[in-house]
Amino acid sequence: MGKFIFLAIFLFSTIGRADFSGPWSGSGKAVDALEKEFVCSSFKVAISQSEQSVVIHNGYFGCSPLEMPWEFPRFEIDNNVILFKGQKIGSITADRIKFDVNLSGYIQRVDIFLEKNGSLSYREFWINSGSNSHIMGFEGSLTRARDANFVGRF
Repeated sequence: MGKFIFLAIFLFSTIGRADFSGPWSGSGKAVDALEKEFVCSSFKVAISQSEQSVVIHNGYFGCSPLEMPWEFPRFEIDNNVILFKGQKIGSITADRIKFDVNLSGYIQRVDIFLEKNGSLSYREFWINSGSNSHIMGFEGSLTRARDANFVGRF
């Protein structure tokens, strides 16, 4: 009986997580600290996910006149908890990746949600870690990219 319960818990924890892996592309908007909005006609990201880690890489915000490539370091996953350098920074569930990470003196708050229709809602906010004030925000709706080689071609 104990082996069955362990197996059921293991299967539930691994099967219950969606696979966000792959290239994603779409459009969205950026909002700066002065609340000025920029249209992001090009919004791209690739996600690599395994049972032990998630990497969000080869990202690109094309929000004229703002354009920037970006990526996050590799994050560990332990029982649906996202860890960076051994510290809990967020969680991953069947339909959401959510974390706050301080990489460059400011907090990057990321919320990625897998919609029922298969699209991806992406929200990222940069927050001043000293004053907790909004620096910049990005949000968009993305779909799985048909061209797997799009990543890196901006």
